[in-house]
Amino acid sequence: MRIFAILVLAACLAGAVSAQPQSDAGQTAESQPTIAASSQENHAGTHATEETLGPGDLISLVVYDSPELSRNFRVDEEGGLRLPMLRQHIQVAGLTMDECENAIAAALVNEQVLVNPIVSVSVTEFHSRPITVVGAVKSPSTFQASSSMTLLDALTRAGGMTDNAGSMILISHQSSSEHPGLAGLVERVPAKSLQDPASNSANIVLQGGDIVRIPQAGQVYMVGTVKHPGPFYITNNTDMTMMRALSIAGGLDAYASHTAYIYRSDKDDQHKTEIPVKLSKILARKAPDVPLYADDMVYIPNRTFAANGMKTLEVAGAALGIASFFVYTVR
Repeated sequence: MRIFAILVLAACLAGAVSAQPQSDAGQTAESQPTIAASSQENHAGTHATEETLGPGDLISLVVYDSPELSRNFRVDEEGGLRLPMLRQHIQVAGLTMDECENAIAAALVNEQVLVNPIVSVSVTEFHSRPITVVGAVKSPSTFQASSSMTLLDALTRAGGMTDNAGSMILISHQSSSEHPGLAGLVERVPAKSLQDPASNSANIVLQGGDIVRIPQAGQVYMVGTVKHPGPFYITNNTDMTMMRALSIAGGLDAYASHTAYIYRSDKDDQHKTEIPVKLSKILARKAPDVPLYADDMVYIPNRTFAANGMKTLEVAGAALGIASFFVYTVR
């Protein structure tokens, strides 16, 4: 009876041991497709953002067990490479790093320099991807784009925008092998949207050849009887009005007229239109505020009657003082 029980226990243990590898093998087989798919996705994502070569770029070439070929080479103006011991000119402009490696390896094999070359290519310096930032920035400059150069990165490299920068950023795209359809396209990005953390779409990725322009903000000119006359910039996409302009100018002078005049040019800048505005009604909240636009000139004349009356009183007061002085002296 004991022998029978031992035999049954041994058979159960043997079945359990034989079933466990099958279970592990099943789990491994199920997990392998997932790993392969993930690897393919990552590889595809790397290729989607990989940079391409262009004229002037400096590459570092490493050919295994071939020190005479392992050094830096610069892509010539025609977009090609000339390597030692190779007669043919290898065209690499527009190729990714992987494609450049394959082209060099194929050239080495075709000219019977190496049988099975192992080639590695990396970029040391980009010179074919200039980005230019001009306009209302502190340090206008041109520099080479990296693989992840964003609009904010470019503005930072240029020292940031000045206080008189306009409300819109203009980006002129050039044609490239990565984005051939962007040639001649001008993209408009509101400067205020770059300050919004929730608006990531405004911080676009720049491409080689892009030109970033920050126009200067428009100006409104205040002249006449205001405390601080002069030009004022319309910045931060604000709406300039008569009341806002008066506030920036420090308010009205004591002898300011109750009527202001806006001189506005037409589209051709050949004729100016005079627009009278009743300041007294706006200040008394009996009329709506008047909007102002770039290049408007606001003239606030002097109240002639009031000014002349005050000058008459001043002259009379001075004369009265002199007369009193003589009367006191005679006495």
